[in-house]
Amino acid sequence: MILIDFIKLHIRLVRLIITHPWKYTLNNLMALDQAFNAFYGGDHDETISSRLGRNYPNSRIAKIINFLFFWDKNHCVDAIEHDEGKNALMK
Repeated sequence: MILIDFIKLHIRLVRLIITHPWKYTLNNLMALDQAFNAFYGGDHDETISSRLGRNYPNSRIAKIINFLFFWDKNHCVDAIEHDEGKNALMK
């Protein structure tokens, strides 16, 4: 019974990936972004861009990220999540 439920869950997941590949990819990239931030002492629910925008808005890495998000000139500052960052070990 558990195996059947497991297989049904994976079939459903594959269907969702096929029908919504962009959303699936974006969700996973956000998860990696938050995991990378937590790995380097940040809040587990905050993105790297938000952390940089809050603590280091004029740093070299913030400028690189802003360049990568060329359609948003102040991406790091715009990405600040005011309700996140309280659980960060390091700023």
